[in-house]
Amino acid sequence: MIRVKPDVKALAAAIEAFRRTQRESLTYEQIAEKTARVSGPTVSAKSFQNIRMGSRTTWERLASIAAVLKVDVDHLIANDSGSSAVVPVAKNQQQLDVLDEVVEVLVETLITGMVSQLGPDQKSEEEFYSDIAGKILSGSLSKEVESADAKRYFTGLRNSERELRFERNIRRIAEKTLPYLRNTSSIEKAPDQTWLDTYTSFAEKISDEELQTLWGQVLARELTSAGSISLKTLRILQDLTKRQALLFTRLCGSVFVIEEPGEAPAYLSIRLDGSTDSYLRMSGLEWPDLVELSDFDLVNIGTRGFEAVNRTGFAGGSNF
Repeated sequence: MIRVKPDVKALAAAIEAFRRTQRESLTYEQIAEKTARVSGPTVSAKSFQNIRMGSRTTWERLASIAAVLKVDVDHLIANDSGSSAVVPVAKNQQQLDVLDEVVEVLVETLITGMVSQLGPDQKSEEEFYSDIAGKILSGSLSKEVESADAKRYFTGLRNSERELRFERNIRRIAEKTLPYLRNTSSIEKAPDQTWLDTYTSFAEKISDEELQTLWGQVLARELTSAGSISLKTLRILQDLTKRQALLFTRLCGSVFVIEEPGEAPAYLSIRLDGSTDSYLRMSGLEWPDLVELSDFDLVNIGTRGFEAVNRTGFAGGSNF
């Protein structure tokens, strides 16, 4: 399927022209429902919301919308050189195209226990979805925490400042998740609710910006590959400091993946012999750093290794 960027301004104009032609104030949901009566795929109200915000979609979906609005689909496709259909995820950051299906699953995940309704009045699920979708695509999801409504929402709690900080943290992480979904074509299903609740309870306590990026990557990974991040991994990550995360990143720069027929992949890294210190220094590490990472089960310090043969592979045992 061809992925295209909708021209937000052209789409808005076509919707208004269609309403005038029909001589009635059709809601966006009603317009989306009409796509079930045309030859192309049916567009859900949530997908229509994302497309109107500028999320990339398939040519077929946009063609269904164009058929309802009685316009040429090419009229609704943004010129690649323009930016009207591209919504920034945050101020001063690169503008991104995210497929409407992906946005839909991400926002569904956010409103299922990750973020709170901060306004004075409770919204319906559809209204809440629309609100969060608009804010995450415009980069204002975390800024909402600074509003007067947000502060009133947390007033009266045992520790309002802490709860406000937790809400801000999880929203910032949600914004940092979006760039890692840029090249995702689809998401099979949202994360398991138990996983999501555990993730949220850990991630909301992360205030460091670099670690928030790490947690954003973790959420993106689970969204695109359900079950790939275990609860044990989440528990390990929550105990990591920024320093330990940096040490592990350095170590990963010297890791090789070893695959042998019929066996699970093994991982080989620092050579443990008389030259260990020099190998560690190549990665910006010292021996106590390796021991510290071992305490978190991030590495397994063993004594068996591999030997390179003619630079084409490795021979020998497997364990590190």
